[in-house]
Amino acid sequence: MKLLVTEESGRLARWLRLLGHDAATGAATPLAALYQRAVNESRVVVTRNGRVQGGRLVRVIRLERQDLEAQLGQVIRELGLAIDEDLAGDVIPQAELPAVYRAAPARGADGRNSRDADRALDAAERFDRLADDIARQS
Repeated sequence: MKLLVTEESGRLARWLRLLGHDAATGAATPLAALYQRAVNESRVVVTRNGRVQGGRLVRVIRLERQDLEAQLGQVIRELGLAIDEDLAGDVIPQAELPAVYRAAPARGADGRNSRDADRALDAAERFDRLADDIARQS
């Protein structure tokens, strides 16, 4: 499935790409340009912008929460997405994937959940920094 994630949710787009999905980013304004791109490229729009409305030609998923893990969960549920486990495992250690992608949580020797949301968000922040470094070097 092809997605068009508006720029205010750029981290979500990066995670979706890391997990094997075609997630492009784009500005939410002007709305006509956003809708035109979604139609031309057959993309579902994913946004937090309340002005973006779905319709006959464009499907829109309006993100309900601010946190990355909840956003991933919402997109996965609403679109029935699956992840490319091999690709995701090559890019991000399994323990750092957001919980929505993992099976039952693993417990460490100390009894704490070793796959919690904090680790996933730390991984997202590391990825963001790495992506920014690569962009600066290009």
